[in-house]
Amino acid sequence: MRKFVGFFAIVSISFVSCGKGKGSNDSGSMGEAPDGLNRLRASVEQAKVVSGFRHGRLRQEVEVAAFAISKNPVTVEQFQTCVSDGPCTGPTATCSNGEGDAQDAALCVGPDNARAYCSWSGGRLATLSEWFLAARGRSPQRFSWGDGAPTCEQHPLARVPISDRAGGMERMRDDFGDETECGESRELMHRVGGHVAGASRAGLEDVLLTPGELVMGHRESNFGVCRGEEKDCLVYGLIPGAIDSVKRATETEQERPYAFRCVWSDEEG
Repeated sequence: MRKFVGFFAIVSISFVSCGKGKGSNDSGSMGEAPDGLNRLRASVEQAKVVSGFRHGRLRQEVEVAAFAISKNPVTVEQFQTCVSDGPCTGPTATCSNGEGDAQDAALCVGPDNARAYCSWSGGRLATLSEWFLAARGRSPQRFSWGDGAPTCEQHPLARVPISDRAGGMERMRDDFGDETECGESRELMHRVGGHVAGASRAGLEDVLLTPGELVMGHRESNFGVCRGEEKDCLVYGLIPGAIDSVKRATETEQERPYAFRCVWSDEEG
């Protein structure tokens, strides 16, 4: 299967055991997520967060209630469990990796599938403001760890040459050979849990390990592409791991492989 490698783009952490899913979804759920399937979560305290990007001018302060969020992107193993149980369906996008390693981030499952998975797990997709708070903190910064350029300990594509960044996130490359510039096997490019040094202050790992991350639309979003209940969008960056911009997500999204996470309200923890 074709491998995609591209430009990837006060809180506390706790690990809790996920009880059985409490939600239902419109996909005809045949059960609830197994106990422990979503046990690794970061707990984020209630706070005001500035919704915006480090190099952007659009700003809005948003009050965000306490929540828990997937510590890592949902994996192939987790997503395939949902497919086997019935609520989720096998993704058809060319950038999906349904037959990838069990611990790889599940790519390009589609907004409907992502919503179905989170609902089956008793949660939902994160709003953009929730994602900002968990992924980079209360104020805009370019990376989950701060504003400094990524190191190989923080992101597997930290050493992508500047000359290869010109195409931004729109350009996907298959010519790295067997290893990346950081000396990692291409087979590990989407493997979660391998770059703890890049975690956010909330404990969120693998932030933009993939070129984009999916978040749900919200009626009060200050970004028009995310404003509305059905306007799911993708956060992405111009260089590996960077939190630079947002665009509308669609079921036919092909150019930018993306991952997703789920959130649970404080009461659902």
